[in-house]
Amino acid sequence: MHSGSGVFERSGLRGSNATSFPALPVYYSLSSLMQLVGSCGFLGIIAERSDVYAYLLGPPNGTTSSPAAATHLIAWRPVAAGEGPDEPVVEASLTLNRTPAQAWTISGAGSIPVTLSSVVQTAAGTSNWTLQVSAVPLLVQLM
Repeated sequence: MHSGSGVFERSGLRGSNATSFPALPVYYSLSSLMQLVGSCGFLGIIAERSDVYAYLLGPPNGTTSSPAAATHLIAWRPVAAGEGPDEPVVEASLTLNRTPAQAWTISGAGSIPVTLSSVVQTAAGTSNWTLQVSAVPLLVQLM
């Protein structure tokens, strides 16, 4: 085996030595996510269903997994992503007693701000959310 070509010698974030290690789309996705959430950690599961995976992120090393501590929600439709930026979108319902502040989609192109009302609808006075989700992860900052 050649040095640098073993299964544990590559991260999958960059191409191979043969191609001068170009950044792959997953590199831009991870970089964008880290720029937006910083050192946030996993706080809890909101949903893991066939229509949506949704997780809460918040302060690292927190002693609580309470939704009140969350700073972000990340959600996506658990299906294979296609080649283009336009993925089929479905509505998914969640229960979260928080207020959305802003939102981005995160893909191999990086992060793209989206109009909050186009991706998240909340029923006034309730904790019911309706998200527009696709295979492209949606990051929502919480107030």
